[in-house]
Amino acid sequence: MSNDILKKIRAIEFEALLGSITISITVILVIVNVFLRYFLGIQYSWIEEVSVGCFIWTVYLGATASYRKRGLIGVDAVT
Repeated sequence: MSNDILKKIRAIEFEALLGSITISITVILVIVNVFLRYFLGIQYSWIEEVSVGCFIWTVYLGATASYRKRGLIGVDAVT
């Protein structure tokens, strides 16, 4: 029983860690892209694509970590 609990904790921590890494990559790439574009006049289109992809992965990983912790918002509708 304790092994199952440890596996769940490790999985949540791994998803949160990976989500933190992907959001950090997104922030760094956006800052670099703004600096390159406005101060040096250089444009790289791949930076925007990679940052959007990392942000999407951040959302997915955050949603799965929240779901496992039962931290998602629930909506009840009464008809």
